[in-house]
Amino acid sequence: MRRFSLVVLIGLSLSSCYRASIQLQEPRETVTSSDIDDSMHFSLLGVVELSDAVDLETSCASGAVAIKEKISFTGGIINALLGTYVPVLQVMNPTVECDAEAP
Repeated sequence: MRRFSLVVLIGLSLSSCYRASIQLQEPRETVTSSDIDDSMHFSLLGVVELSDAVDLETSCASGAVAIKEKISFTGGIINALLGTYVPVLQVMNPTVECDAEAP
C-alpha cells in the first residue's frame, strides 16, 4: 500500500498544468464560446488532432479573438494514466474567446 501511495504521489506531481494563449486579433472585451468551453480534445504527440476540429466561424459569429489551451488537473491525471499505456496520446482543454461586440 505504501508503494502504491508513492507511485500515485509521483504521478500527481508529474501531471503538471499547461496553459497557452493564441491571440488572433488585438485584445478586447471577449465572451467565452459555450460550444468549446473546456471540452476534452485528444491528440497524437500534441500534433495530430483525434477529436473533431474546432470550427471558429461556427463557434464565434462575431469573430474569434483568442484560443486558449490548457491541461487541467483532471487532464493531467488522464495524461499521466494514458502516458503509461499509450505514451503518444495527449488530452488538452481548449477554450475559444469570441468578440463581445457584434460586427
